[in-house]
Amino acid sequence: MENKPQSLLEKVDNQGKQIDDISQRLEGISINDMYALAKRTLDYGDYQTAQKYYNHISFLKPLDWEAPLYASLCNFKGYHDMFFWTKVPEQVERIIISTIKYIYGLDMDDVKKENEMSRCIEIIKYEMLKTKEHYFKHKSNYDEEDSDYIYILEDYFLNVRNEIKDIDLNSIKEFIIVLAEEVLSLIEATKKISRNITREVFDELTNSSKKKIDTNFDSLFDKHEESHEVKKDLSLEDIKIIKLNGIMYFEYNDKVIAKRISKSNILFGTLITLSSIGGLIISMLGKWYWIFIFLLPFLYGISLIVKGIVQRNKIKCASILNMKREKNRLTSNGNVVLESRFSFMRFLVLIMLYILLLLGTLMFIFAITEKVTVYIWAYLIIGIVECIFITISLKAVAENRSIYNGKYSYYYKGKFYKLD
Repeated sequence: MENKPQSLLEKVDNQGKQIDDISQRLEGISINDMYALAKRTLDYGDYQTAQKYYNHISFLKPLDWEAPLYASLCNFKGYHDMFFWTKVPEQVERIIISTIKYIYGLDMDDVKKENEMSRCIEIIKYEMLKTKEHYFKHKSNYDEEDSDYIYILEDYFLNVRNEIKDIDLNSIKEFIIVLAEEVLSLIEATKKISRNITREVFDELTNSSKKKIDTNFDSLFDKHEESHEVKKDLSLEDIKIIKLNGIMYFEYNDKVIAKRISKSNILFGTLITLSSIGGLIISMLGKWYWIFIFLLPFLYGISLIVKGIVQRNKIKCASILNMKREKNRLTSNGNVVLESRFSFMRFLVLIMLYILLLLGTLMFIFAITEKVTVYIWAYLIIGIVECIFITISLKAVAENRSIYNGKYSYYYKGKFYKLD
């Protein structure tokens, strides 16, 4: 019998039965007991299980702020991968700000609100300082993976401060001082300053801080500007000239992703090249004319290795090694537009895939109509292995290159310009 779609009242009634069932299972267990269990699990370092406990508490007590906060924070704990940790500040920042504003908006007397906010600030302060501690503990790894991460970390403390500084609670006022001191300590320890920290913001931080740092703002900011070429007082005509005549590069916003793509190119380029060499050797020992089938994958493997080595941080848009080639063009109405160009690499890969498909078909015919020799098995195995490697490599290089995950830069007369 065909199931009828449930009405809204039936769905609500079923959910009510599920909640009753949960309540029966939890009979005799208080919310405080569940908090204690979740906290103990968290202290053990079992963040996944702790997150589940906090999610259960959030379900049973939806207006509570502590359980959702801990559940969200558990989602960012226990990871040691540098790529993940470069994403932590921008994600946790929103959680922190929304939790603080939620508590501030609760309808309760001032004393209770101050107490709740103090408890919340202690949790948040601990987590933010742990992120900072993680950076200095693995500083060499951060500098290698993403030398600009320090600016993300400075902005992390600064953005939280800016979003909550107008909240009129003593615990917030004290926390704002802590945040200012942490930003200044990052600047003093690394001698690097975020571009978002202007002279006015820097003075505001130093005035609100109880600690004084011996750091010259002008020298730090000038040093930052020297290492980050930006658009400065360029006319529209200057921008057109740079876009049309400069060497165009694509840079990923996240340098960790760029490095992973580079490593992926080198890895799969090596695997494809080695398997192609195996096919070439077997072809010379068996049927020499099969050599042409493995020649294109060999060239593709070499090109991936070369691309992984020479295009680590910046992808040269006009390079014949790219699956996607781009170039700027001046239109008849005087505008500069970005257009795709013929890609030798894309053409090579398409031809290669058709040949490998033909190879598989021929192997199948040989297996049916002729005696299967060791050479046929060798061809078949290498062909399958190469198809797997090439498919995985294509998936790895087919990153969505757009304005959302990267920026274009232009090298013109000895300088780099970021104009978009």
